[in-house]
Amino acid sequence: MLLLISCDNRQTNEEADQAFTNYKEFVTTAEMDADTEYSETELRAMRKSVQDSTLWQTESAELMQQYEDREKKVRDNFSSYDEARQAEIEDLDTRYNAAVAKRENKYKEASRRYKLREEILGLPISADDMSAITAEELAPTYHRFVENLERRATNLNKADWDLVEGWWVTLNNRKRTLEAQLSTESKGTIQQATDKYLDIRKKSSIPA
Repeated sequence: MLLLISCDNRQTNEEADQAFTNYKEFVTTAEMDADTEYSETELRAMRKSVQDSTLWQTESAELMQQYEDREKKVRDNFSSYDEARQAEIEDLDTRYNAAVAKRENKYKEASRRYKLREEILGLPISADDMSAITAEELAPTYHRFVENLERRATNLNKADWDLVEGWWVTLNNRKRTLEAQLSTESKGTIQQATDKYLDIRKKSSIPA
């Protein structure tokens, strides 16, 4: 009888230890994900979720369910842990909530960035280098860029302007790639857009 009780206690302790290990590893991974810059693959997935917010909501709900499953197991075994481990569990809960908040802020920032990008450029871009823009599309893209920028310029902050100027540089890089394929008319349109961009930037109240 004592042997059976001993075996049962050992199994219970092993299950409790495994529950704690799984919980801690999940929280630690969540913290690492929240602190790490997104890779290009993740950014593309982020763009997709920005276009369809239900994707982000679904992913967030799935992560929360995984967390709650692991947390429930450590809570079920809470009384079997010593005070130090109980305190660590409470700390892990706080750390996980902080990681979730940081992840949500990253999503909101990415969402704002990609929405502004589409509003300024006037079309969805699948690659950050704008390699999807053809020679025929380039001049109209320049035109839309400055027209859309002019309408929004007064509402842009310094961080927004940093993004805008980055996109402008990328668009100019694409122009250099397509230079030989551009017609005289397209080059004229691009030059007019460039002059207008410089004028809009000069009139902005954001320091360079």
